[in-house]
Amino acid sequence: MSPTSAVFMRSNLTEKCSSVNQPYAVAAIYYEKADKTKTPQSTATVFDNSYCGNDPLTQTKPLFPFPALQNAATTQDLAITFGPNSTGTNVWYMNQVSFRANYDHPVLLLAAAGNTSYPDDPGVGTWDGKITNYPFTQRRDVQIVQGQGYLVIQYDTDNPGVWPFHCHIAWHVSGGLYVNLMEHPDQIRQKVVPQ
Repeated sequence: MSPTSAVFMRSNLTEKCSSVNQPYAVAAIYYEKADKTKTPQSTATVFDNSYCGNDPLTQTKPLFPFPALQNAATTQDLAITFGPNSTGTNVWYMNQVSFRANYDHPVLLLAAAGNTSYPDDPGVGTWDGKITNYPFTQRRDVQIVQGQGYLVIQYDTDNPGVWPFHCHIAWHVSGGLYVNLMEHPDQIRQKVVPQ
């Protein structure tokens, strides 16, 4: 993109996946020298709206291949469920825990102080080891998990910190669909974390 570019950022929700009032969200993005008095002229990418899911893994090829590991060092199952909490309010659960943020006590600051037990160390899951489309495994920041479906992810644990793993639908996060992934808690304690 050039400094004079103006484009629309789009987030289209298929009506087959959820009940939505406005399935087409757009936001104008103006680069530093763009004419902000003009409406962007970019067009949407055509996508398959016939099912509730992502592009087939067998058909995707990342620009920068990052092959999946044949033997993962750690595997973890996160069971996602939805149901009432003790007050009768329906919330999301990941491994039977619903996330509630305490903004007065950020997890990274607690981990830096040595408190790394959130909430318990969950059990180790199992995986059959089948990698789809190796060595061109899909690289994405966002992935749709279909109802009764599953998702296998791989990421390198080479960056000490507390990283969010969450749903990108705001009311799902507010309803508990969120976990923290803590990398190298021993190294977090050695870092100076801004207060």
